Amino acid sequence: MPRFQIVKEQIRKGHVTITGADRKHIVKSLRLGVGDGITLFDGSGVEHEAVITEIGAKNLVARVVGSSQSATESTLWITLCQGLTKGAKMDLVVQKSTELGVNRIVPMISERCDVRTTRRVERWRRIAGEAAKQSGRNAPPEVTSPRRFDQCLSIDAESSRGVLFYEGGEYGGNIVGIDRISKDGITGLIALVGPEGGFSGAEVRAAHEAGFHICGLGPRTLRAETAGIVAVTLLQHLFGDLS
Repeated sequence: MPRFQIVKEQIRKGHVTITGADRKHIVKSLRLGVGDGITLFDGSGVEHEAVITEIGAKNLVARVVGSSQSATESTLWITLCQGLTKGAKMDLVVQKSTELGVNRIVPMISERCDVRTTRRVERWRRIAGEAAKQSGRNAPPEVTSPRRFDQCLSIDAESSRGVLFYEGGEYGGNIVGIDRISKDGITGLIALVGPEGGFSGAEVRAAHEAGFHICGLGPRTLRAETAGIVAVTLLQHLFGDLS
């Protein structure tokens, strides 16, 4: 059944009014009419089944016939801090990590980022919303404004464990397999993934001193956007709901 995001305030006395691009998509693209069903989600983890009752020139009205808590959200809270990348690479990371269940995406400015400013945050939020809709999620991830590497080291420091994914090189310290991290008590994870140039040795040491696990992603060098997607997949497999 087609899915559309709403805000709670749109539901009034059991009815929802839909306008704009969603109304156009329902009527023009999907060719749905009165009596057809749609699914609505409000970003809080609740899903609403609704039936179209009216179609006007600029809006349509649907009646909510049932609501339920979604089972598509992971029990593991993941924050992905992804080093800013060029062009559409970040678009891909946002889309795929949303499908994989991340809860927060932080565009990160680290030492070797070729991109240090961006005007694409609103675009990434739209991509996250569309990816959540497509994948059956009811709570799209938060996409924050860019943050510096040192700021990312203190995100949710008291409630989440941190993992920095590193390809090796100038760090000089111990790099462990992610499966060596104890699962005991894990409810949240912060994943740091570098930009095209990776992390500097100083950044890796700073993360280690801040309590982050320094983990590898295998023997091959991955592109920045590939690394972000693989990192989230591994975390969900080992600690979340892909096991």
